[in-house]
Amino acid sequence: MSRRPTLRSRKPVQALTLADFDRFPVWEYALEETVPDETWVRPTERFRIGRGLYSQLVRSSFWTARGQPIPGFMIVSTYDAAPDVTSGAVLEPSYLPLPALSRREAVRRHATWDLRVRRNLLRGLRRRDGTVFPIRYQLEVPVGRGAALTTGTIK
Repeated sequence: MSRRPTLRSRKPVQALTLADFDRFPVWEYALEETVPDETWVRPTERFRIGRGLYSQLVRSSFWTARGQPIPGFMIVSTYDAAPDVTSGAVLEPSYLPLPALSRREAVRRHATWDLRVRRNLLRGLRRRDGTVFPIRYQLEVPVGRGAALTTGTIK
């Protein structure tokens, strides 16, 4: 199977699978193309995230608070001086978006959407909050010129 992106490799972001990220570790939104809506993404041939990019979906490894590994992706933008890494989704057992805020911050801000995302994630993983959060992550593609892989935590 070819490792080159084609028009047939475009799909809605929520249809991405681990196999997609095995073939192409970086995806991006296909905003300037004629696709059904703004949720469609396309694979890139990148194996490093350079400067000046917006909303790159980067294959990532996640570990729950109990150490359970889960594959997924984070969203990386490098248009500003410091890279911006934001929550993406886990891909197993299915596509499950990650919350952007900690539970405490979501409650404080009355961010009901983020609390719903958290509940759906916990339901999908069949786990309780304390066994999942905080989630540690590592991007599987280098950002910038260095070889080190970016790590962080989702609270």
